[in-house]
Amino acid sequence: MIGIDLNQPIQYKHASLRYFSPQESHTVRFCMENVLLLVFEGVLHFTEDGKPYDIGAGEYFIQKAHTHHGALHPSDSPKYLYVHFDGCWGDEGEILPRQGVFSPEEMMPLMERLDLAHSRNRSLTEKSALFFRVLSKLYLSEEPTGPVGEIAEYLREHACESISLQDLSVRFRYSKNQIINLMRKGYHMTPLEYRNLHRMKHAEWLLRVTSSSLAQVAEECGYGEYSQFYKEFFRTYGVSPKEWRAEHQPL
Repeated sequence: MIGIDLNQPIQYKHASLRYFSPQESHTVRFCMENVLLLVFEGVLHFTEDGKPYDIGAGEYFIQKAHTHHGALHPSDSPKYLYVHFDGCWGDEGEILPRQGVFSPEEMMPLMERLDLAHSRNRSLTEKSALFFRVLSKLYLSEEPTGPVGEIAEYLREHACESISLQDLSVRFRYSKNQIINLMRKGYHMTPLEYRNLHRMKHAEWLLRVTSSSLAQVAEECGYGEYSQFYKEFFRTYGVSPKEWRAEHQPL
């Protein structure tokens, strides 16, 4: 999984909280630095080198340096923290994935302190220390325990099987709405979204290390129709499975 190599030098540049107005779109720019986005309300829509991304509340994303940013349509009034920084990308070792989830409630005090430190022009040491605390919390975030942890573990282990919300309700003896609320509170996504996330991780592995056809990969990941697999993969990665394999499979 590609992300920021935490064993390589990382340098903080600047940060700020950002609140979009209704119908406001992501700025069009060529960015020379990496940008960490932590969305805590609304949905941020943007493109990176023409590929569309949608980052919702409780999700983070790292825009790559030396890429063109823009938007196909206005965002849904997002509120987020952005941090510009220099860092190296990698796909093994201690990596902070370029996309993931976080708890807005737990992270908000730290985000506000970083925003305040930047706006008041505090020392680079103080701002860098706060930024590294943000990175550490993202990297070392603990898996929720209790019922939601059990549900998530089951979804990970059976991600490529046909599992309905009704199946989860019967197995864990919670109503469908209770299961949805548990997953949203613990992981900031629905059970279906969480299952699909792990289907995509399995698809990554198959596309990288096997020569299975795209149709076979789709089937092994639990998709009855290739079109369903293609749609979910493109929504997640912004490229087709064929394009992703060409870029990531060893020669």
